[in-house]
Amino acid sequence: MTALHFAYGANMSQAVMRKYAPCAQALGVAELNNHRFVITADGYASVEPARAASVHGVLCLGVLQAMQASEPLVQELARVIRHGGVLWIDGLNYHGFTGWWDRTRRKLRHKPMHLRYESTRRLLEILGRAGFRRPTLHWLPLMPSRLQILQPAFESRLARRLLSALPTVGSVASHSFLIRAERDR
Repeated sequence: MTALHFAYGANMSQAVMRKYAPCAQALGVAELNNHRFVITADGYASVEPARAASVHGVLCLGVLQAMQASEPLVQELARVIRHGGVLWIDGLNYHGFTGWWDRTRRKLRHKPMHLRYESTRRLLEILGRAGFRRPTLHWLPLMPSRLQILQPAFESRLARRLLSALPTVGSVASHSFLIRAERDR
């Protein structure tokens, strides 16, 4: 007998699945369109059908770097967020020094990329095409673990003002970014 299991959340881990179903084989990646992730009243993760324009806003953090492309996700978010609703979405900064270093190091070591870096300009264009307006870009300068001693300096009021006033500095110095945008009314 063959049974198919559509996994999401922690169950996407092949190691976790092997623990519960040692004979299971991963068949590939699938999409469950027009559904949304929910936590049920009893605390379990689940999915349910998502009606168009059914949510006031979405906090989408840590998702883009795991996606092959941003546009399908943004289109789905535009479908489910009500007009006037708010989207907060983050990404790993393609133009930042740490992103460049990670990609270069992996290329030199002949290792595949394990995360996807995003261009802020490209994501802003995708958001605009999907009907999101008034985007606000926030730079997130995160220091690598071996330079954590410098993190407080990058979180200071002066550093935040500098990153806002000089977007090029923010682009180079920031490991990631956060965008707030509103669904067109």
